[in-house]
Amino acid sequence: MGICAKPSRCFSNARRRRLRRSARRHTMLPTDGVNAGGSMDFEELTAGNLLFRMLDEEARRRVLALGRVETFRAGQVLIAQGAEDTDIFLVRRGTVDVQTQQEGFIVELSTLGPGSLFGEVAGVSGVRRTATVTAREDGELLRFPGRELVEELRRHPTASRLLDAIVLHRAKDTIGKTFGE
Repeated sequence: MGICAKPSRCFSNARRRRLRRSARRHTMLPTDGVNAGGSMDFEELTAGNLLFRMLDEEARRRVLALGRVETFRAGQVLIAQGAEDTDIFLVRRGTVDVQTQQEGFIVELSTLGPGSLFGEVAGVSGVRRTATVTAREDGELLRFPGRELVEELRRHPTASRLLDAIVLHRAKDTIGKTFGE
């Protein structure tokens, strides 16, 4: 199941609005699952993330098995704009800054924290990285091989549609912030 060429044919207007709202909120999690150290268990993290919540428990276990835990240091570049990799990341602890560079200008896109997913645009579309993601502070994340994660999510229609909505929202947000539209 690929990205819909004509969203109007894929969803009703009300459904599209709900998915857009969900896509805007997909990166944030309720804080009740966060422990005193500001981190979450990865199982809780995936169960609390809207995209992964669309999966049944067995599918979430398969998704977790795909990922590997990595730590990062403040100032470390996690994704470089223009890179060709397609890995997708889920922040467990810490924050990261997302920015893009166009015509010599740096545009701040967002700051993401625990429960945030990033790298999904390249993971889904296979295009070069559209932004640079840099660690704001020390932290930990779960790194997924993009193609394998997307294949697993595509097996679940609701998660697949939400993933497409998230990618579309991120692309529109980046264009809007970059070109002032």
